[in-house]
Amino acid sequence: MSYKRSREELKKYRKEVANFIKNYPIMHHDKEWRYYVLLTYKSTSRPSSGLNKRMIGLHKRLSVSNTYNFGIYVNEYGSYNSNPHHHLYLYNDLNISECIYRINSYWKHVGISKIDHFDPFRSIDYSTKQIGDSDFNNFHLFE
Repeated sequence: MSYKRSREELKKYRKEVANFIKNYPIMHHDKEWRYYVLLTYKSTSRPSSGLNKRMIGLHKRLSVSNTYNFGIYVNEYGSYNSNPHHHLYLYNDLNISECIYRINSYWKHVGISKIDHFDPFRSIDYSTKQIGDSDFNNFHLFE
């Protein structure tokens, strides 16, 4: 049986997910987010059952010896339910240039990546605005 949430329930759920993402690194790892990563797909590429495989591969690419690496990613569609992409909140011990190199060298075969330092004043609510709209619009641990 499929359960449809009301607009208010969906709004509340999205706020709870945003708060979970914001507090996750502190509550579970005693760390703060270090990086925010946007991952897009080439126009000919679409996420599918290979989605988790790609994210697992990216996680392995970032998990080099003696580094602490974890995150949460949110799946989202761009305009008109097209242009799938991911918002990744990431903690990694690597410096930003090494992190950029490792992400770009892996993701360049899939699409485009943009990596920035995490800004705690930038709202996580933005990346959760479509949570629950479809089966694709969800979030996953990146561990």
